[in-house]
Amino acid sequence: MITPVSPIYLKQEAKKLKKIQGLSMGKALDEVSKKLGFSNYRHYLNVYESNLKEPAPSKEALLKMISSERDLFKKNEDCNFIHSTI
Repeated sequence: MITPVSPIYLKQEAKKLKKIQGLSMGKALDEVSKKLGFSNYRHYLNVYESNLKEPAPSKEALLKMISSERDLFKKNEDCNFIHSTI
């Protein structure tokens, strides 16, 4: 199971991508969703909504998710930087 990031965070990242690359918001949402392991934004929403029906995770699990979100985007930013310097 893929643990999705919050919709607010995903939309913030999509907004940044939209501004940088001049994409439509829909395309930016799809691109950010793909970077997170989903096939597109609709897939992300389906997984996110199905996870809402599950019991709430513990505080420890939430902290791990937040940490992994940051790590994932940090790694992604590092890769983008490396590719832009090549």
